[in-house]
Amino acid sequence: MGANSALPDFDALWDYDHPQASEQAFLGILPGVAGATEPYRLELLTQIARAQGLQRRFADRTAHSTRSKNIWQMLLLAYACAFCWSEVGC
Repeated sequence: MGANSALPDFDALWDYDHPQASEQAFLGILPGVAGATEPYRLELLTQIARAQGLQRRFADRTAHSTRSKNIWQMLLLAYACAFCWSEVGC
């Protein structure tokens, strides 16, 4: 898995019977993932939002989901611009 090989596996952190404990586990690793790849960080935000949704904390879930969505949109725009520049010379 390259740069993410030393990072925690999300499946191992999930306790579906106790989403609050899972959320705390995910929040606990959030500060330490600054050097992780962008997809790993985005997936972590998604897992936090998922745990919050299972607790019916929809306002919190929406905040993490929106943050993740905004980052994905910026990445897609950057990739589209890079592709256009390299292929077409835009």
